[in-house]
Amino acid sequence: MKMVMAIIRHERLQEVQDVLDECGVSGVTVTEVKGCGAQRGYTEKYRGAAVHISLRPRLKNRGRDAV
Repeated sequence: MKMVMAIIRHERLQEVQDVLDECGVSGVTVTEVKGCGAQRGYTEKYRGAAVHISLRPRLKNRGRDAV
């Protein structure tokens, strides 16, 4: 059995699921997660105060293949 785990953006989910289906992956679990990577977040104003947003929403995608 092999397991593939990836953290992806929301807009890429369908594309990743299509590729996993083509590879014969039998099960997929998707979990919403937050984290930061190369982007290091961004700063925006909220009610007049500068707020640094460092955790970006992502999806954790786990696929399992029974080989």
